[in-house]
Amino acid sequence: MTINPGTSVLLVDDDEKILLMTQDILEMLGFKVKAVNRGEEALRLFEAYPGKFDLLVTDYFMPCMTGIELAKKIRKINQSIIIILATGSKCDIYEKDVEEAKIADFLVKPFSIGDLKKTVEEAFQNKSRVHGSLVLSM
Repeated sequence: MTINPGTSVLLVDDDEKILLMTQDILEMLGFKVKAVNRGEEALRLFEAYPGKFDLLVTDYFMPCMTGIELAKKIRKINQSIIIILATGSKCDIYEKDVEEAKIADFLVKPFSIGDLKKTVEEAFQNKSRVHGSLVLSM
């Protein structure tokens, strides 16, 4: 996978170790990453720069605002952003919420570099097929 220059990720996780590890991996894959540890901070940043990010990768369980709540709010601002939800278990997530937030895919924790890479690649490939906008050059 080749990332177009400027492809930008908003990464959200309240666990500092996971946040930093995931940021390192995404940057290694060629993404520009803005990492924050709270949903509220991510939402403020996204509201200030609604067209800046191509991908949101967010943890599901976070204090004050879940990843689903964040995804729904961001989706109202930008219909075309790709959203990946990271979670330890999909059991507590309602399909209605997933559909409303238009979650592109799930990343089940703990995940490997390969899992993250594959999930991101598939999310961008699916967006290209659905929306006709090629984000990746293959």
